[in-house]
Amino acid sequence: MNRILRRLVVPAAATLITASAVAYAGASTTSDDAATAAGPKDIPLRVMTYNIGHARGLDGDVSVHRVAHRIAESGAEVVALQEVDVHWSTRSDLRDQATELAELLDMHLFFAPIYSFEPDYDPEDPGGDDNIPAPPGAQQRAFGLAVLSEYPIIAAENHDLTRRVGRGPDAGEVKPIHGFADVTVNVKGAHVRVFSTHLQAGATQLGTDIRTTQVAEMLDIVGADAQKAVLMGDLNAAIEPDSVVYRPEILPLFDVFDDAWEMGEGDGYTFRAGNPDRRIDFVLATPDIEVTAAEVLDLDASDHLPVVADLTVRR
Repeated sequence: MNRILRRLVVPAAATLITASAVAYAGASTTSDDAATAAGPKDIPLRVMTYNIGHARGLDGDVSVHRVAHRIAESGAEVVALQEVDVHWSTRSDLRDQATELAELLDMHLFFAPIYSFEPDYDPEDPGGDDNIPAPPGAQQRAFGLAVLSEYPIIAAENHDLTRRVGRGPDAGEVKPIHGFADVTVNVKGAHVRVFSTHLQAGATQLGTDIRTTQVAEMLDIVGADAQKAVLMGDLNAAIEPDSVVYRPEILPLFDVFDDAWEMGEGDGYTFRAGNPDRRIDFVLATPDIEVTAAEVLDLDASDHLPVVADLTVRR
């Protein structure tokens, strides 16, 4: 049994960084400090972006265990997730998918909600007769993003991005709300900044305008001179059949990042799983990170297919 799959047999307690945390003091270990002092080194790093669609697979079943197995089998060391439920509703059995995945995989976790409500508020049936409260002890009912990492998380923040609000009392409004995960990971002495994002959906002009605003906001957060940074997620700006052209709203990203799919083969389509016909899930890296390979995995655990990329980070 390989090291990665063993995690699913004997899970350890995950290091959870709460959604409200601005930073987590998971400082470098002595071995990391010693490695840094030893001088420059090229460090391999396998990353994944995966919109798990609250873990609903192609068969209609919701299975966190299946998602965990697929991630483990991929060998990914740092994973950016989208559409993660935390005690959200009965659609995912009111379970904390983020923490369960981290525990099953024995990985560090930062969960960054886009929507977060009090435990007694049912976002799928607010005020209705079928309102079902969250389980005892739940701190929130949330839906959003996560970063899982084999390596220590030393800082983390959930930034605001402009969105058309889809749930809660402010539904329909366009305004900044949480939902852009910014995590710094200590990869054997190299501090790598990892972002998980999920941009506004919709092919309408409003959707395009909001994505344009979101890209500008993300770049303000990332910074024009970013180094050792990886941005991953569902950009909802499809590259469709017979087209190799990026949609104009995401073009500014490529002033700062390179598209890992330049090292991939084929069309890179990720949606919908089973018969994908468009590319909306991306791995982007700053030019100081070498991308050696990229691929889309043909999996069954969500309506999206994940993208994995092999990177080399200079320490």
